[in-house]
Amino acid sequence: AAVAEVYAEHDARAVLERALARRLPPGEAVEGRVHFGRLHRFLVRQGFEPRMVTAALRGRSSAAAPGDGEDPS
Repeated sequence: AAVAEVYAEHDARAVLERALARRLPPGEAVEGRVHFGRLHRFLVRQGFEPRMVTAALRGRSSAAAPGDGEDPS
């Protein structure tokens, strides 16, 4: 069960990265809160978990991103 969970999470991350690449080409950074919020909403509407989206966007941010308790919009 643990192995299946790890592979499922890995696959979800890969799909998330592909979806993110449609809006943010590889090598480009998230620029500011407005851009972060726009991308966050787009990815959550695609069905990705908000925490996973936040982590992926923080990894691509050029500046501080909203905290866990803040609204990303």
